[in-house]
Amino acid sequence: MPLEPQQMQSLKQQMQQAAATNPLLIYRAVQPKTQQQFYQVANQQRFEHLQQLLGQQYTLTIAKQPLAVTETLVYWALAEMALHDDPTKPEQQQHFKVLTNRVLTENNFPENT
Repeated sequence: MPLEPQQMQSLKQQMQQAAATNPLLIYRAVQPKTQQQFYQVANQQRFEHLQQLLGQQYTLTIAKQPLAVTETLVYWALAEMALHDDPTKPEQQQHFKVLTNRVLTENNFPENT
């Protein structure tokens, strides 16, 4: 659902303020045994947490930092919050995947399959 222009501007400003201390980034995750890889969007703090959590299964590296706060990234953040609120809904999962791929495309990275 599209946001009103003033809502979008407000959310972009909030995200820019948050990103000043916790930058947004794209990271690459590689599974060492299979060499399967994917890209994901996160902030610096979340990336560091994931490195500790998944460091045995994946090699995580920052592919791009910082990310510009665009309308696409705002919609991605809203989808991430909705998924966090109800992670079991398939439509939330699919919406998040679609918006992640849009952010990746916007930043010249391949889409996840």
